[in-house]
Amino acid sequence: MNIFVIGDVHGCYFTFKKLIAKNWDPEKEYLVQLGDLINKGPHSVKCLSYFRKLQKKYPNRVILLRGNHEQMYLDYFQKEKKNRFIASLLAEMQILDLDEQKIFKWLRKTPLSWENDKVLISHAGISPQCKIPLREEDIRGVLYNRGGLKNIGKLQIAGHNIVEGNKPHFNPKENAWHIDTGAWLKKHLSALKIDADGNSVKVLKENRSKKDDNS
Repeated sequence: MNIFVIGDVHGCYFTFKKLIAKNWDPEKEYLVQLGDLINKGPHSVKCLSYFRKLQKKYPNRVILLRGNHEQMYLDYFQKEKKNRFIASLLAEMQILDLDEQKIFKWLRKTPLSWENDKVLISHAGISPQCKIPLREEDIRGVLYNRGGLKNIGKLQIAGHNIVEGNKPHFNPKENAWHIDTGAWLKKHLSALKIDADGNSVKVLKENRSKKDDNS
């Protein structure tokens, strides 16, 4: 089955929904959102509600990976780490009647990566300096890495670091795609379509919807 990978959404619900409606074929493709679905943009709660509905409708084909902002949400409850983004999100949840504990339990189950024999997708990618990249606490792990990526012998796809030029970038040395194009900064939400072997790459880009500008 092919794979449809979407970059950092950051609360840009209308842009996110439009990108999926125009481009995703649920009969032929997995849908993988590589984390940072929430915060910074204006409609995080709508993004959460929409994605949960997609997962319920297509339980084996829709995958949310954990980004550092989803980890912020978990840490707010698990470690009592206060955070202005999460405080704002919880206030929005109360207004829109979304249960914060249900969201906590859901996000706690989100994986840090998705992979097959040829492709690995994570939020920030595997750093050459990180020995245990799938450890939540590691500042160079797949939640937080701000550096380059290690060539791991399979295609990597990552977000987290906004790319220059407002379009996804492939680094052949890393054998990796970087696809965060700063949707929350009123730029674009980007995605890739690939086959199970990491070939047949198609780059997709959705201009930020004006409905997501009321932040």
